[in-house]
Amino acid sequence: MGLDIGKFITIEKGDNMAKYLIDHKHKRIHRSAFVGDKCDLPQIPLNKRTGEKLDKNIEFLIHEGYRRCQYCYDGPSLPLK
Repeated sequence: MGLDIGKFITIEKGDNMAKYLIDHKHKRIHRSAFVGDKCDLPQIPLNKRTGEKLDKNIEFLIHEGYRRCQYCYDGPSLPLK
């Protein structure tokens, strides 16, 4: 039985786009502005991912074992010259 994170996370309504995309299938946190092909997010069914705007909720997920995506969480990597 999985953790029901809905009991612990505060959802705030609004029109703003989510700052983070949460992949619940692989327990990975993506930065929505920097998601790219390497993240494989399109392979994750819509019912296994959610959006999030609040940093405090992201910290809770990290505490629960979710990982930051190595490709997009810290922003785009700089090209090598």
